[in-house]
Amino acid sequence: MNRKQARERLVLHLERLPRYCKPRDTSWPGTVWPDRDFLQSLENHVMLLVATERKKHPSPAWKAFLLLDKRMPKLRLALRVNNLVKHARDCLEEAGESVISKLERQEERGDEDARKLLRDIASIRGDQDAARKINWTQHETALARFSRTRTVEPAYGRSAPVEFRCYARALELIVDDYRRKPLRDKSWPIIEWTARIGHPEAKTLCAFDDVAAWVVQQEQAALQGKSALQKRGKGRERTARHREWKKGNWVSRGDWIRLYPDEKDPHWRSAYAETASKGCEVCGKSIREEPYLWFHRTRHAARCPHCQEAEWWADGYEIDEFGYPVSWLGEDATREERIAERTFKLGSKAKQWLQSPQGQAWLRKGGAELKAR
Repeated sequence: MNRKQARERLVLHLERLPRYCKPRDTSWPGTVWPDRDFLQSLENHVMLLVATERKKHPSPAWKAFLLLDKRMPKLRLALRVNNLVKHARDCLEEAGESVISKLERQEERGDEDARKLLRDIASIRGDQDAARKINWTQHETALARFSRTRTVEPAYGRSAPVEFRCYARALELIVDDYRRKPLRDKSWPIIEWTARIGHPEAKTLCAFDDVAAWVVQQEQAALQGKSALQKRGKGRERTARHREWKKGNWVSRGDWIRLYPDEKDPHWRSAYAETASKGCEVCGKSIREEPYLWFHRTRHAARCPHCQEAEWWADGYEIDEFGYPVSWLGEDATREERIAERTFKLGSKAKQWLQSPQGQAWLRKGGAELKAR
């Protein structure tokens, strides 16, 4: 699929968004919710359009939506998705939360009464005859918390013994939870999708469904673990390719090896003596006064630390505290991408330092000096 086709299909998807999560006057078909396939297709088309201009996909995916929204403002992509999420939140707020869901949260906080009530509700869901063995009066306090009148009076409003009233209220909670199940099933795709793409309102939607929030949390933890393993694996591969161990020294990027004047291996000691006498191949200055030199293992040429680090820097690499070149974008990144990433990182570090007490003091000192002039 080319860029033009992807844009046309994305426009069709965006035209369908206003139909979803809108309240209807009739009971059938009722509010229409987007399914998983539609939301995934919408995300895929956005990522495809972003991928045509950059190799690395933004993470989380919501950054790709914002990036494409800046590039194609006529689509009003971010606004339409935000409206969809807002309508979904309004529908969930209007429907409210089931009492059983509230009891489950209380159980997680250690409420013993909520735990016992949920246990007995689960038992009669599995076997209706189990209700005969349960002392329902023990749940009067827990059941009264969520009643409009703060009592266990059933909805039909007729008086009865406390045990029967508690049992009737428990049955009403089960019926209410079953009534809300279709809404939970229909709203699940958009709740899961907003959390997965990193939408700002994801936490608000997850608050309406504890199960969805838990599943999303587990999926994100699994993805983070997988991402960490991939990064470590790529780091090991990068080290194996560009820092090969050869006779006691690392072979760094570009087949350069760092040699010191006091090399113990005879091969490297003779290589240092031979190349140090010739001087740096770039600036021509003597290398003997430098703490070390960079030796090219195939051309048998030498460079001083300043010239070699300058070449790596010009190629977009960062120089770590040990004088080695570093790139966090991988081996497939171009020189322009490495420079852009390095500029962004250095800009962030400079901004953090300027916001620190030392940076603020430095700015005040500079301003005072300017006023004095």
